[in-house]
Amino acid sequence: MRTLPRTDEFYPELLVIRTDYRDERAWEALKEALAEPWGPKGEESVQEVLYVDDPAWAEAGVEDVLTALTDDEEEGEGGWSVVFIADHLTLESDSGDLLAVDTDTSGSDMEDYSREVRTDRRAAPHDMHCNLSLGNTDFYDYVPKKFF
Repeated sequence: MRTLPRTDEFYPELLVIRTDYRDERAWEALKEALAEPWGPKGEESVQEVLYVDDPAWAEAGVEDVLTALTDDEEEGEGGWSVVFIADHLTLESDSGDLLAVDTDTSGSDMEDYSREVRTDRRAAPHDMHCNLSLGNTDFYDYVPKKFF
């Protein structure tokens, strides 16, 4: 059964969901990259990452993740502005770009924007998660302009 951790925290940990189980070394390399300090030079910090590493999520897609998050919200929990998926493209590529998924299912000021975008595995997920959680940016600020 596919379940996600629950939180009612205002600023939850960065959430990474593993959906590909073919390359354990690539998964470990991704986790190492996400554990590196990030931020402006001299102000780097390490952000906590919550990993969902459950084979029940193998081959899950964006809709599966959004459904699980919506189910949690109905129970009064949730809290993630964005979640990251480590899928086959993430773990097979040299860059290890994660799939960032906008979790706001209530609609947006931007009607026709992509709800998902690939993001560099090291600093970009931390920056995106931080700014979205604090309300400094909207998801569509990270989507390449060609989608508009």
